[in-house]
Amino acid sequence: MNAKDSYAGIKVGEASTFGVSPATIQSFYKRNWNKRIALSDPGFYAWQFVNNPINSGIDECVVALKGGTLCGVMGVNSRSFYLNGNRVNGAELTTWIVSEDVRGKGAGPGILNYLLEKYDVLIGMGISRDALPIYLRLGFKYLRSIPRYLRLFNPEGIAEYSVINALGIKLAKLRSAKISSNPYTTLQIDDGALDMVFHDFSKKYQLFDRGSVELRWRYTNHPVYRYESHLIVDKQSNKKAIVVTRHQELPNEQVILRVMDIFGDDEALLPAAAFIDSYCIERKYALADFFCTTTKISSKLIAAGWFSALDEEFFQFPHLFEPIELRAPSSTSLVYWARHELEKLADYSTLYITKQDADLDRPVYVGD
Repeated sequence: MNAKDSYAGIKVGEASTFGVSPATIQSFYKRNWNKRIALSDPGFYAWQFVNNPINSGIDECVVALKGGTLCGVMGVNSRSFYLNGNRVNGAELTTWIVSEDVRGKGAGPGILNYLLEKYDVLIGMGISRDALPIYLRLGFKYLRSIPRYLRLFNPEGIAEYSVINALGIKLAKLRSAKISSNPYTTLQIDDGALDMVFHDFSKKYQLFDRGSVELRWRYTNHPVYRYESHLIVDKQSNKKAIVVTRHQELPNEQVILRVMDIFGDDEALLPAAAFIDSYCIERKYALADFFCTTTKISSKLIAAGWFSALDEEFFQFPHLFEPIELRAPSSTSLVYWARHELEKLADYSTLYITKQDADLDRPVYVGD
């Protein structure tokens, strides 16, 4: 796609087209972002924007230049998206920065308009108040908080990091005593089994690619975190689901389970919840959490005793851990756009966005 002129002599296009090096963008992030950021690290930047399955070595981050000087950047990670059963050209948007000296001069809208011309589906998270009006004017839709669900096993172990009132303590004891009992087995995952589960799931849900190649990049090759993938089989129906997790250790040595993905056949979702219960109890984990827009999946978790972090405010727990920070709401925002069939993305019964997507599971900083 060709570079384009914006306003006030600002040019917009892909970093690779302009010959803007990753090192230049990393330095720009480091100077202009108000916190230490993983995207300033060469290895992490290369993993996310250069070496993912679609980019294949080409940096597709969109930059704005004025007089040859970098003045704005949008982190762009191209990923296939499945919309109404069809594979389309999608992208995750992350960490959008425009230099103060060019704000209000068209660099921001120019970057977004460039993306709107190239992609069929765009997803972004953690939208700032300053950026939100630009997204909305250009046709993006907004979800203030991605639903988040919490399964509590040891309230005392996380008491110093959480806010829980008397009702929350009583409910935690009642719900933790009711362990999911749906019978399941776990099997070794291979590419064929994973691809089959994802293929069936993608026919009914709207989501980024979660086939074996994509998940190998996202989980196996992640430069910082270590993930575990589990294939859960419902004993009664032989239906299957995928559960992907990683561990988070708290400063007091309590461990929580970050659930990144739960997807598969409807009949296997309650068994997947039962697996998470058993996994956490066996390892004495204090809590499990899961971010997910899909109400068809969250309904299973609610039935299995999980808290809704957004709706059941008598129990609140941080979602930021580097450092630990408790915010209200304890989740993040979402913007989404589709060239066609936008109503499919707006249907939260089938839109499947989780902590896996749009950099929601990015470490704050990597390196020295």
